[in-house]
Amino acid sequence: MKEKLYNLGVGKKDHDGIIATLIEEDYLNEERFAFAFAGGRFRIKQWGRVKIKYELKQKQVSDYSINKALKQIKEKEY
Repeated sequence: MKEKLYNLGVGKKDHDGIIATLIEEDYLNEERFAFAFAGGRFRIKQWGRVKIKYELKQKQVSDYSINKALKQIKEKEY
């Protein structure tokens, strides 16, 4: 998100305030992103848990959110 704001020409001072506001208003939600990413990559692209975990780490998602998202993938479907 910081990269996007920088590309839009927003000053570094304003980044934290904008991001904080977006989080407070639930526009940015790391856990929701992790759930959607993991579920989509598993169902659509047939990715495994290891690859999904790796990609989420690349996107700097917390370990807590990653583990919670991977738990949504049922063992039977996997």
